[in-house]
Amino acid sequence: MKIKICLVIGVILLLGVAACSSILVSPFHSMVLADQQYNTTETNIMIVFYDTSKPNGGLYLFWCDLSTEIIDNGDGTWDISSPQVQATGVNQAIIAYAYFQFQDISPEYDEDGLALPLYMDDLNLQPPSAESLPASLHLAALKEVGWNVVNDCPEASVYRMWMGDVYVIEGCYVSQAAYDYYVAGDIQVYDPGYSWQAPENDDCFVLVYFITETLFTTEMMIPVVIDKVIK
Repeated sequence: MKIKICLVIGVILLLGVAACSSILVSPFHSMVLADQQYNTTETNIMIVFYDTSKPNGGLYLFWCDLSTEIIDNGDGTWDISSPQVQATGVNQAIIAYAYFQFQDISPEYDEDGLALPLYMDDLNLQPPSAESLPASLHLAALKEVGWNVVNDCPEASVYRMWMGDVYVIEGCYVSQAAYDYYVAGDIQVYDPGYSWQAPENDDCFVLVYFITETLFTTEMMIPVVIDKVIK
């Protein structure tokens, strides 16, 4: 009888260790995939999650659009909520994510109908371009101001920082107020010889707003420098 009890206890302990082990090595506690072809936002950017422990740049897992909420649980895991994926307990030690221009990622299957692994190096993903960034009101640093001879008006270029990367937005329209500030010397061009935080660049920050225009039946987004930002 004692031998049977010991065997039962041993099996229970073994199963408990196996269960704990599976939680530790699994990249997710739980995950539900929705329609991976459905992009709910107007932007052309997607967030791609991949397994960094695999070769060839990592194993592709899934993508989400920019409406995604990524919650840091403070215990080395994320919870991810998006129209494409619902996942909890995403292991930050194994899983990483990055931003790319949106493209269709179609799985391939073997002769048994099983999905073949997709690796990041083979997907030819492209980083976001300045044109693909969200058309939202944002803070930027003035790069230069010129004159648009065709439209006979001032034109500006700015540095826009998005998700830690700097992009150049060219061909910005300029409001009269912002141009008056620039002519008066109240708005300065960003000096790359100093950091963003240096006092020498205190007067280079501007607000950039996007307006939607329909010209010649083609809808387009036009960036406009609308005001100075006091640092």
